[in-house]
Amino acid sequence: MDTYDGEVHPHTHRESQTEKWYEFMVKHAHLTMWEYDICRRRISIVVPASKKFQMPTEFENVPESIVPYIAERSVADFLHMYEEIQAGKSEVTCNVWFNTDMTIVPHCERIIYTVEHDEKGQAVHALGIAQDITAQMLADEQYKRAIEIFLADSNRFQYVVMLDLTHNTVKSRKRKGKASGIFSHVITYDGLVERYAKIFYAPVERQSFLQNFSREAVLKAFQLGKFSFSLKFRSRTGKRGIRWFSLSYQAAQNPVTGDIEVLAYTQDIHTQVLMEKIIATLTHSNLECISIIDLARDEYHYISHNQYAEHILPMKTTRYDDEIRYIAEQLVVPEMRADYWANISLAGVLDHLQHADYYTYGVSLYDRSGRFCRKMLRYDYLDETRQYILMTAIDTTDTYQQISNQMEQIQDSMQRERQAVDSKREFLSTISHDMRTPLNGIIGFTELAMASPLGEKTQEYLQKIKVSGYLLLDLINDTLMLSKLESGKLVPQYEIIDNRTISTRILIPVEEAAKRKNITFVADRSKSPQVLVKADRINTQKIFLNLLSNAVKFTPAGGCVEIHMEQLQEKMYDCNFRFIVRDTGIGMSAEFLERMYEPFSQEQSPAIKNDQGTGLGLTIVKKLVDLLHGHMDVKSEVGKGTEFTIFLQLDIVTGAEARAAANKSALHLSKDVWMPADSSILPDIPVGKADTCVLEEYEDESDTGRPVILLCEDNALNTEIAMTILNNRGYNVVCAANGQEGAEIFAASQIGRFSAILMDLRMPILNGYEATKRIRSLHRPDALRIPIIAMSADAFEEDRQNSREAGMNEHLPKPIDPDLLYVTLEKFIDSTTKT
Repeated sequence: MDTYDGEVHPHTHRESQTEKWYEFMVKHAHLTMWEYDICRRRISIVVPASKKFQMPTEFENVPESIVPYIAERSVADFLHMYEEIQAGKSEVTCNVWFNTDMTIVPHCERIIYTVEHDEKGQAVHALGIAQDITAQMLADEQYKRAIEIFLADSNRFQYVVMLDLTHNTVKSRKRKGKASGIFSHVITYDGLVERYAKIFYAPVERQSFLQNFSREAVLKAFQLGKFSFSLKFRSRTGKRGIRWFSLSYQAAQNPVTGDIEVLAYTQDIHTQVLMEKIIATLTHSNLECISIIDLARDEYHYISHNQYAEHILPMKTTRYDDEIRYIAEQLVVPEMRADYWANISLAGVLDHLQHADYYTYGVSLYDRSGRFCRKMLRYDYLDETRQYILMTAIDTTDTYQQISNQMEQIQDSMQRERQAVDSKREFLSTISHDMRTPLNGIIGFTELAMASPLGEKTQEYLQKIKVSGYLLLDLINDTLMLSKLESGKLVPQYEIIDNRTISTRILIPVEEAAKRKNITFVADRSKSPQVLVKADRINTQKIFLNLLSNAVKFTPAGGCVEIHMEQLQEKMYDCNFRFIVRDTGIGMSAEFLERMYEPFSQEQSPAIKNDQGTGLGLTIVKKLVDLLHGHMDVKSEVGKGTEFTIFLQLDIVTGAEARAAANKSALHLSKDVWMPADSSILPDIPVGKADTCVLEEYEDESDTGRPVILLCEDNALNTEIAMTILNNRGYNVVCAANGQEGAEIFAASQIGRFSAILMDLRMPILNGYEATKRIRSLHRPDALRIPIIAMSADAFEEDRQNSREAGMNEHLPKPIDPDLLYVTLEKFIDSTTKT
């Protein structure tokens, strides 16, 4: 800066101020400036482009070197501009769109050149300026498109309206045919929206219109770059009922005034929507006739029908009820005419459609040629307005006749099957109870006799009586189980358990039996880590108890019985666990392997004793495996042994579900001889025999303070056995000969006198269920908490369920198992005492 005597010269100050103004205008006007040496064809950028625009600051060989940056639609105009500069034109202007590959967003610049000439008039130098006009150009193009739509399509729209959002005015409006009442006296955009909203049929469509077509919503959408919108809606149109329309708008900025303007137009799309709904409804149908019932106009007409329908339909088109009456009187089989008219007349159809989205009706008739036909008619509302009903007809004659024949055969078969099942169930229930009652006496008194001092030969005879009694009991139990499986009454009961629990109540008694026969017993689960699983514990245990019991039975002394459990890495037969039961016993012949799952099948071999089993064990095992959706393989060779492989799906339980399950006291979690605990999820339970029937010797007490049991039993033999068993364990017993007597004794007793009640089920005057309910209903503090244990020869699962529903705590089957009775009593008495 020039100085004079320490002061700024006036002209220098003015030049500095001008330069600042120059820089200010360039910056805020978003200008790009450059110099163009026309002779050298070279450009130098003086003021760089905005960040949106990525180009070098120097160009050689102009204009060819700049062409790659220019959009194809602007290349011709761009080159023409340089031709005019070269020709000596003093000022040249051109609007140029740049290539979107070279810019971040679509970009348009207005380029202005000022050309300088030498003394000969030749163009030698030029100054170029460019300004971003992208927004203006986009608005111009949007506006032009909106106007083009208006000019080209206005005749096919119901309504066309030009609106000015900026000034909230209606600029022009047009209705196809005649003036519209909707637009009468409407002069503002807001007023038009408010008036238009009243014609919408559905509230949800009206809400969508108000949200998207209000002045504020359209202006906001325009600012976000959304220039159009459309909506399908329904409107009431007087006598024509409810019809479908589409409403759309195109928004643009007027390039002259800068106002935001909207072209809105409505089109009747009713037929198009109806056809779409019809096509959607009938996509998967093979239809003989399709027709529409228009309830608003009381019209009925066919969409289509085939040649078979022509043999049934009236000769000319009629009203719907007239046609139905004709078909009912002339063609429908006589026995169906009244029902057909009642259900297929318009009143009948409308009544059925009040309760369902669609209605179907099958009718038998004879067409005009006398051929029997079966038709399936279906009625659907097309939408929730319920103005139009779509009726379709399908011929089902062949299928109907086939099904009719099959149904007759099935009904006869089912009737015979029901009678057989009912007879079988009644027989098994009766025989089970009637056989268990004397068995209770045989086994009970045999046990008591064996506990007395007797001679060796007598003890031997009693032991054989006991074995035979238990064999007969096994036969009853197996027969009941097989009956349950065959009737489909048995369903899996899944619970979350420790996978070790599958062995609970199995391995210890099996190991003891093997030890008595000098058989090596191996239980290996090294390939199955301890986890929680969802399993049917009871039925799974039954499978392996049967297999292991058979293995021990049919393996001679010095042999070996093994069970292996493995969690599979990859599923086999859709199962994730494999169990192998292997023995070195007598094996099975190839002939027997083919029928080993048949009930009461037994291998005929000198090595097999007659008292070894019922012949139902393998049948039950196979049916239980099938019940649990598992798979079963067997390999066997006479004299070398047998190997059963069982595959089961036991879903693994982990995470929060496992932790929650492990905390439930109902879970069957225990350590056994299979493995040590190795899971952080499972509680550390000491190894023991809690689930077996092995008990410590009972130390007798004096009568004072001994628990008192109320025994309700009508059979004198069973009463004597139960009293002896209970007395031997140190219990005092009060007897009742029936349920009513038992309830009266309890009601008259001092509170807390009885520690538990043993309740037979089948008793005179008042049965066990009724007696239990009567006791539970007494107004005394011990009526609800006293343990009531069913002790009955009724051993079906439904008997157990009935006992629980009546209010009993447990259900024990007869013949009485003394050890199981002791464990059950001590469990509930101890629990009640703690409570």
